[in-house]
Amino acid sequence: MPDLACDPQRLMREHDELIVLVGAVEAVVAAEAPAPAAALQALAALRLAIDAHLAEEDAHVYPRLAGSASLAEQAIGLQLIAEFRHLTGDWSLYLLRWKPATIARDWAGFARDTREMMARLRARVARENALLYPLAAKAA
Repeated sequence: MPDLACDPQRLMREHDELIVLVGAVEAVVAAEAPAPAAALQALAALRLAIDAHLAEEDAHVYPRLAGSASLAEQAIGLQLIAEFRHLTGDWSLYLLRWKPATIARDWAGFARDTREMMARLRARVARENALLYPLAAKAA
């Protein structure tokens, strides 16, 4: 019986949704006028979606890679997981740093850090779609 929880196509559709939310955050920080409330709202939606998506990956994708019969696939999977864990840690630090008062006080810094973080999230999604999910599907 196939594992419906680890459906790479469904996970890639979730990625499409994440990219839409990333775009919403990017649009807020690209506007000429600072908009801390809008930024917080867009970030909250993105954070919820990322948290849910990462829970799925932790529960279904990473265990598959760890259990792959191919040592080469296991090694690639472990490398990708380590890279993604680093980004997840940076995402957590970003969220801790940019609280409502900090955003309001340093909009330019927030916008700069946000553009960088959103670019990294976009790159992660692309890398997962290209490498992580195909490996997990093979390991099934």
